[in-house]
Amino acid sequence: MFSRKIMILFLVVLALVWLAACQADDTVEESAQPETFVDSTGGLVDAPGDVVDSPESVAGSTESEVDSIAVSDTLSWNQTSWVGGPGFVRAENEAGYNFTAGLQRLEDGTLALSHLDAASATLNNDLNNDGYTDIIIANSGNYEFIDAPFAQIRLSNEDHTMPDAQIYWGGPDGYDQNRTTGIPGERPSSIAAMDLNLDGIIDLAMAGGGEFHPPYVNSRIYWGTQDGYQRDRFVSLPTNAATGTAVGDLNQDGYPDVVFANLGDYTFPFPPSLIYWGGADGYLADNRTELETHGVGGLVIHDMNGDGWLDIVFSNSAGFPPVDELLDYGQDYDWPDSYIYLGGLEGFSAERRIELPTKGATGVKVADFNKDGFPDIVFANAGSFALPPLPDTFVYWGSADGYSVDNRTDLATNGGSAVSVADLDQDGWLDLILSVTGTYLYVGKPDYPNSYVYWGGPDGFSDDNRLPLATEASQGSTVTDYNGDGILDILFSQLGDFGQPYRPVRIYEGTGDRANFYNSADYTTLPGQISYGSIIVGPPDGGDHMSHGSLAVPTYDNPDAYVAEGQLVSSAYATEAGQVWQEIGYQAEIPAGSSLMLVLDHLETSDKGQSWVENGRFELQDGQNSIPLADTEFNGTVRYRVLFSSDGSVTPVLQAISFQ
Repeated sequence: MFSRKIMILFLVVLALVWLAACQADDTVEESAQPETFVDSTGGLVDAPGDVVDSPESVAGSTESEVDSIAVSDTLSWNQTSWVGGPGFVRAENEAGYNFTAGLQRLEDGTLALSHLDAASATLNNDLNNDGYTDIIIANSGNYEFIDAPFAQIRLSNEDHTMPDAQIYWGGPDGYDQNRTTGIPGERPSSIAAMDLNLDGIIDLAMAGGGEFHPPYVNSRIYWGTQDGYQRDRFVSLPTNAATGTAVGDLNQDGYPDVVFANLGDYTFPFPPSLIYWGGADGYLADNRTELETHGVGGLVIHDMNGDGWLDIVFSNSAGFPPVDELLDYGQDYDWPDSYIYLGGLEGFSAERRIELPTKGATGVKVADFNKDGFPDIVFANAGSFALPPLPDTFVYWGSADGYSVDNRTDLATNGGSAVSVADLDQDGWLDLILSVTGTYLYVGKPDYPNSYVYWGGPDGFSDDNRLPLATEASQGSTVTDYNGDGILDILFSQLGDFGQPYRPVRIYEGTGDRANFYNSADYTTLPGQISYGSIIVGPPDGGDHMSHGSLAVPTYDNPDAYVAEGQLVSSAYATEAGQVWQEIGYQAEIPAGSSLMLVLDHLETSDKGQSWVENGRFELQDGQNSIPLADTEFNGTVRYRVLFSSDGSVTPVLQAISFQ
């Protein structure tokens, strides 16, 4: 009997040793953090180094990396706090989440729906929340026109590499050319910075200009994370040589919508511009609205008629009209009108738009220059970029009767590529900064044209009250207090002659002396590679922080109301063969007027690649509860999603969730 007990004890010890060895073998080594801003993986990553094609968007991250989590014979997968915030968390060897939209973290670490005005909370933040304003320069690099008469322009420059946009990080000593981060894009022409998924972190929408001819490249949305911006955290959205980006909540659901202005390939017919609608699923290629436009160079989102709904103003450039027609008609060519699309409950349509005459407009800004309570519009008219003389810039004055040619001021800028607006001399009147490129056919010959500051005042704008500033084919500008002296400075992006050495961003620092406010012989620079514009990301300083676009948040009737929908997407869990999840435990508060839906997914492989397939969904109940999983066949590489919904007056709260 005694020897039998010893034998049983020995077998128990042996079994325990064997079990420990199995658990050790099952441990997955923690994978390295991805590099910041290098080329995307281009698909789902099931394990480190294993890249496969992704046929569809995965939880708002079209080009996403699926995080594998270690498992053992005793399965346990818990999430009891979101103390890191509701955004992205990369989770290896621990429970974690991959993406949220429309959710906020409460003080106790639980998750709830965001308020309608959540996007505006980060509008005055810088990119890394260190209190210093950051600058992003949109570099296009040298691309090659394929059609005459412009093909010869860039043939002499054999460098057709695609440069990164550059973040210049602000600091106590200003900006340092060695303190930058590159953002891969598709020759971005415009960038917008705003919290797009309502997680409290700034995201970046980048208009992909590409080569300005088919095949067109996509534009991108980079999701901000607690660890900054990562190479695999972007959504790729189809556009057609996008030249402008504007962001605003157009349908007043709390989620910012992204508008990409499309130029096309400079020829008729032109592609429509696109509204990508924000929501709990992020941004999807099939959730968009097309608006008729004609080779757009710039856009603005603004409430133009005071009805409480945001409208969209497009500057239609029509690209480059046929040369023979230009030779016949010169600047009397029949340029298309620019458009104001009016927003409202019924959405946007051609039946609800205002058309204003322009001449190849590539830039537009909106502000109340004469302080009469009506928004005024400035269109920078570039004409053909080819045959001088180039057209004037138009200022349409707003009134109770709207806009008309009879209530317009023409400024002799000899073309204009973009416009910025700021009260530079702080006299209480907004001023205009007109970037002038000149002609592409004769760029820089014999001299580059000046750009201009038009000083504002009670009498409006005049060619007799302007300051010329030397630039080398400027295509856009931003305004900020660059050197921290309390006086606004101007950053002109420059194309140069499309050759090397590339022209830098030219920065005119304000002196405060109206008699010599900016001096063409006195400027500093930041490197640029055929830059079309820049954005300033930081607190308001009276400047104009965005080239070729705008940011806008509507006035909500009840900003403290909650968004109608939100979503939590977990990290992926690689369940081993033979191991089956048995039960889900959760704790939640679900008041009347709200709900929580749990969705289970598994990763399925086909000849088209990998995609998530739904296993089932369960409506969660208030309190602490459990759900049996024995019959769901929830195994393999799995994830869960929690869908939050509300009537706007209350929010459900997810406190904990656990898989066993």
